[in-house]
Amino acid sequence: MSQVTLIYPHQLFSDHPAITPGREVFLVEDELFFNQYAFHVHKLVYHRASMGAYATDLTTKGIKNTVVRASDAEAKTENLFRRLA
Repeated sequence: MSQVTLIYPHQLFSDHPAITPGREVFLVEDELFFNQYAFHVHKLVYHRASMGAYATDLTTKGIKNTVVRASDAEAKTENLFRRLA
């Protein structure tokens, strides 16, 4: 894979400029956002649900996507970069 798109919870745009056919998308639950800071639980549930709906929409459009959960080691950006390299 030569190019990927990383999308975080605040970047779920309907016409995302970085989503193109043939480019895999990684939807990242940022470890800092979901684990380190004390955000209200409803906000986190909302972000997780909206990311799930976004992933379903991408799949429907034929765009390969992977959801990286906050509990995954790859939720830290540097670990994700190592995996993708």
